Amino acid sequence: MLHPELGLDLTLKVEKPIRKEFADVEAIRVYAPELMKEINSCVERSEHPRLLVKSYIREKTGTPEITMVFYGSTKDRHVEDFTYYEKPLETWQTWGEIILTMEQAKRMIRFLEDLIKSVETHD
Repeated sequence: MLHPELGLDLTLKVEKPIRKEFADVEAIRVYAPELMKEINSCVERSEHPRLLVKSYIREKTGTPEITMVFYGSTKDRHVEDFTYYEKPLETWQTWGEIILTMEQAKRMIRFLEDLIKSVETHD
């Protein structure tokens, strides 16, 4: 469907993944300074932060892509108020982070290299 005023294709197409895997991470944090809230998932609070990593070929362009999606149920994350909020909103440049241990980072690198190879050889 096209948005006639903007000339944009607003159809959401969910591509079928070539491959998908889960990756455990130490923490995922997404900041919303406009709301003065943080969505947080961390092993320190006995939560299970994970990424769902998918590879696919973009149908519209034929371009191979890898998508990393935050994954987990509501019991695997919590919302916090900014208790340390001191900087003016307009100065915020970051709005989230993924934290990995060194071992998780090494596994992620190996996994991504393997995933790239599988996408490049996919017909």
